[in-house]
Amino acid sequence: MSAVEADIPKRGPILEYPDPRLLMVCEPVPLERVDEIGKLLDDMWAQLDMYMGYGLAAPQLGAPCRVIIVHVPGGCKIELVNPEIVKVWGGKFLSDEGCLSWPGKRARVMRHRQIKVKGIDRYGNPVAFGGKNLQAACLQHEVDHLNGINLADYAKG
Repeated sequence: MSAVEADIPKRGPILEYPDPRLLMVCEPVPLERVDEIGKLLDDMWAQLDMYMGYGLAAPQLGAPCRVIIVHVPGGCKIELVNPEIVKVWGGKFLSDEGCLSWPGKRARVMRHRQIKVKGIDRYGNPVAFGGKNLQAACLQHEVDHLNGINLADYAKG
């Protein structure tokens, strides 16, 4: 078991709001430990496929680290370690969203129409992805999870 895996208190079924682990701000993955998160990313993809979602953040599996995945219909498979939103443009739009950690519920959220995110991949290589509309909303939604922000927070108004 790797050091990062040992730090993960729970992995497996997707945590549901208001689990306190979904409310924490996640720590970045140290560059020297990036090679240890391959299993976590594989587990995230398996869960995303099983639940037929569009995105997932590591804290939703109980892993308090800055890792997200996104795969919307017609889009590429994106995995980002330590993602940062570096550019937004094109105005905003009202996104109707669901969340695997808040099953059966939805909220409308104002999101940036187009964004660019950067981070590193599972091998430590720098990567950047752009997204618009649904993909942009998904990327923003998953980054929110890393900052302890949940869809339920938007529903509270």
